[in-house]
Amino acid sequence: MKSKKTLFLVLICAMLLACIGVLAGCGGSASDEPDSPLVGTYELTQGIYSGVTVDTADLGMTSTIEFKNSGKGEITISDEDGDAGSDLTYTFDGTTVTIDIDGDEETATISEDYSSLTFENFFETGVDFIYTRQ
Repeated sequence: MKSKKTLFLVLICAMLLACIGVLAGCGGSASDEPDSPLVGTYELTQGIYSGVTVDTADLGMTSTIEFKNSGKGEITISDEDGDAGSDLTYTFDGTTVTIDIDGDEETATISEDYSSLTFENFFETGVDFIYTRQ
Protein backbone atom coordinates (compact mmCIF):
# COMPACT_ATOMS: atom_id res chain seq x y z
CA MET A 1 0.00 0.00 0.00
CA LYS A 2 2.85 2.35 0.79
CA SER A 3 4.34 1.92 -2.70
CA LYS A 4 1.04 2.94 -4.36
CA LYS A 5 0.88 6.01 -2.18
CA THR A 6 4.50 6.91 -3.00
CA LEU A 7 3.91 6.36 -6.72
CA PHE A 8 0.76 8.53 -6.54
CA LEU A 9 2.69 11.37 -4.83
CA VAL A 10 5.51 11.14 -7.38
CA LEU A 11 2.99 11.37 -10.24
CA ILE A 12 1.28 14.39 -8.66
CA CYS A 13 4.65 16.13 -8.18
CA ALA A 14 5.61 15.39 -11.79
CA MET A 15 2.31 16.80 -13.05
CA LEU A 16 2.69 19.93 -10.91
CA LEU A 17 6.22 20.49 -12.22
CA ALA A 18 5.00 20.04 -15.80
CA CYS A 19 2.18 22.56 -15.24
CA ILE A 20 4.60 25.06 -13.70
CA GLY A 21 6.91 24.65 -16.70
CA VAL A 22 4.07 25.24 -19.15
CA LEU A 23 2.82 28.29 -17.27
CA ALA A 24 6.32 29.77 -17.01
CA GLY A 25 6.68 29.43 -20.78
CA CYS A 26 3.55 31.55 -21.27
CA GLY A 27 5.08 34.65 -19.72
CA GLY A 28 5.64 37.63 -21.98
CA SER A 29 8.99 38.94 -23.09
CA ALA A 30 10.17 42.17 -24.69
CA SER A 31 9.95 40.58 -28.13
CA ASP A 32 6.27 39.72 -27.50
CA GLU A 33 5.36 43.36 -26.91
CA PRO A 34 3.82 45.26 -29.81
CA ASP A 35 6.30 47.26 -31.83
CA SER A 36 6.62 50.93 -31.06
CA PRO A 37 5.27 53.03 -33.94
CA LEU A 38 8.75 54.59 -34.14
CA VAL A 39 10.50 51.30 -35.01
CA GLY A 40 11.98 51.39 -38.50
CA THR A 41 14.57 53.15 -40.63
CA TYR A 42 14.66 56.87 -41.29
CA GLU A 43 16.81 58.48 -43.98
CA LEU A 44 18.22 62.01 -43.90
CA THR A 45 16.45 63.89 -46.70
CA GLN A 46 16.87 67.60 -45.92
CA GLY A 47 19.02 70.04 -44.08
CA ILE A 48 17.91 73.56 -43.19
CA TYR A 49 20.47 76.27 -42.49
CA SER A 50 19.54 79.94 -42.00
CA GLY A 51 16.15 79.30 -43.58
CA VAL A 52 17.59 77.65 -46.70
CA THR A 53 16.47 74.07 -47.32
CA VAL A 54 18.91 71.74 -49.05
CA ASP A 55 18.25 68.23 -50.33
CA THR A 56 21.03 66.17 -48.75
CA ALA A 57 21.27 63.93 -51.83
CA ASP A 58 22.57 66.98 -53.72
CA LEU A 59 25.41 67.22 -51.21
CA GLY A 60 26.58 63.64 -51.78
CA MET A 61 25.76 62.76 -48.19
CA THR A 62 23.49 60.07 -46.78
CA SER A 63 22.54 59.18 -43.25
CA THR A 64 20.12 56.70 -41.74
CA ILE A 65 18.82 56.07 -38.25
CA GLU A 66 17.37 52.67 -37.44
CA PHE A 67 15.18 52.35 -34.35
CA LYS A 68 14.67 48.86 -32.95
CA ASN A 69 11.94 47.84 -30.51
CA SER A 70 14.53 47.30 -27.76
CA GLY A 71 15.27 51.00 -27.19
CA LYS A 72 18.44 50.58 -29.21
CA GLY A 73 19.37 51.47 -32.74
CA GLU A 74 22.08 52.57 -35.10
CA ILE A 75 23.01 55.72 -36.99
CA THR A 76 25.12 55.67 -40.15
CA ILE A 77 26.56 58.54 -42.18
CA SER A 78 28.13 58.25 -45.63
CA ASP A 79 29.86 60.86 -47.75
CA GLU A 80 32.72 61.08 -50.20
CA ASP A 81 35.17 60.39 -47.34
CA GLY A 82 33.55 57.05 -46.47
CA ASP A 83 31.08 55.52 -44.07
CA ALA A 84 30.74 55.86 -40.31
CA GLY A 85 28.28 54.31 -37.93
CA SER A 86 27.51 54.14 -34.27
CA ASP A 87 25.15 52.32 -31.96
CA LEU A 88 22.63 54.41 -30.08
CA THR A 89 20.02 54.12 -27.39
CA TYR A 90 16.79 56.09 -27.41
CA THR A 91 13.80 57.10 -25.36
CA PHE A 92 10.45 57.77 -26.98
CA ASP A 93 7.49 59.58 -25.42
CA GLY A 94 5.07 59.57 -28.37
CA THR A 95 5.90 63.05 -29.69
CA THR A 96 9.68 63.25 -29.32
CA VAL A 97 12.58 60.84 -29.42
CA THR A 98 15.88 61.43 -27.65
CA ILE A 99 18.86 59.56 -29.04
CA ASP A 100 22.01 58.95 -27.03
CA ILE A 101 25.24 58.32 -28.93
CA ASP A 102 28.14 57.66 -26.57
CA GLY A 103 26.69 60.00 -23.93
CA ASP A 104 25.76 62.81 -26.34
CA GLU A 105 22.00 63.35 -26.49
CA GLU A 106 19.87 64.94 -29.18
CA THR A 107 16.07 65.24 -29.29
CA ALA A 108 13.87 65.18 -32.39
CA THR A 109 10.23 66.08 -32.88
CA ILE A 110 8.21 63.33 -34.57
CA SER A 111 5.46 64.00 -37.09
CA GLU A 112 1.97 62.82 -36.07
CA ASP A 113 2.03 59.97 -38.59
CA TYR A 114 5.62 58.97 -37.65
CA SER A 115 6.77 59.66 -41.21
CA SER A 116 9.54 62.11 -40.27
CA LEU A 117 11.85 63.28 -37.50
CA THR A 118 13.15 66.85 -37.17
CA PHE A 119 16.34 67.53 -35.24
CA GLU A 120 16.73 71.26 -34.62
CA ASN A 121 20.32 72.55 -34.43
CA PHE A 122 21.58 68.97 -34.74
CA PHE A 123 24.49 68.54 -32.30
CA GLU A 124 24.92 72.34 -32.24
CA THR A 125 25.84 72.54 -35.94
CA GLY A 126 23.28 75.28 -36.66
CA VAL A 127 21.60 72.92 -39.12
CA ASP A 128 18.16 71.36 -38.73
CA PHE A 129 18.07 67.81 -40.10
CA ILE A 130 14.92 66.10 -41.35
CA TYR A 131 14.88 62.31 -41.50
CA THR A 132 12.08 60.62 -43.46
CA ARG A 133 10.79 57.12 -42.75
CA GLN A 134 11.70 54.53 -45.38
